[in-house]
Amino acid sequence: LKCIIWHQGEADRKNEESVITYKERFIKMITQLREELNAQNVPVIIGELSRPHDPEAYASSSHFRLNSVFYEIAKELPLCSVVSSDELVLKADNLHFDSVSLREFGHRYFKEFLEWFIRKIEIQSKALEQEKIKSKGKHPIRPRKGDIYLIEFGQNQNHIILMLQVILPLEHG
Repeated sequence: LKCIIWHQGEADRKNEESVITYKERFIKMITQLREELNAQNVPVIIGELSRPHDPEAYASSSHFRLNSVFYEIAKELPLCSVVSSDELVLKADNLHFDSVSLREFGHRYFKEFLEWFIRKIEIQSKALEQEKIKSKGKHPIRPRKGDIYLIEFGQNQNHIILMLQVILPLEHG
């Protein structure tokens, strides 16, 4: 499991009590899911609900209230972010995205996932560098399954970046 993508809330936005309790229920559900799957470090990306065509109507809408809750969740829940639905085009029902906008929304989710992935690489690269400093070259660093390392080779402005992910456990001996 690399990421949890969440796009839900149309029914919840219609009930004020559901909007009020959404954050607590969502955080509890994701925390439990992460524990049961042993996936505490898996990011959650929440997609905003659609925004009505009229910006003034949106500001007072139930969509706006629940989208605001999504941002509150992202501040409180570790490894959580929100993808905006701003400027996506809705169908005539003023609720569902048209096909072009759905594809754009998918690109936004993917971009956010890549940003999480890059942050993970940067964190692991820093940890690897700290291990190298601590070992002073005396003890080899043994990669673990799933580790991702970022190695940069560069001269002037020409940089090659190599990402190496350990897929198989290493044999000892």
